[in-house]
Amino acid sequence: MREKGIDIRGHTPRLTSEFDAEEWDLVISMGCGVDCTDFDVDRDWKIPDPVGRSLEEYRATRDNLEMRVRDLVAEAEAVE
Repeated sequence: MREKGIDIRGHTPRLTSEFDAEEWDLVISMGCGVDCTDFDVDRDWKIPDPVGRSLEEYRATRDNLEMRVRDLVAEAEAVE
């Protein structure tokens, strides 16, 4: 992420149960075999988990996510 100018050193993962799902407009699952029984998933991007893989795999995952988020923003802006 540093290559993209994003500092995630202070990031810690949080459980979805720590949030109020009623406040969400859209729930997107990355896939990764995670069971999302606490709430309804609107979209499942089915992105493979790069854990334990090469740096190139992490970069590919990052770039895939970036592309999908940019597409999602463009989609939302087109609706406005």
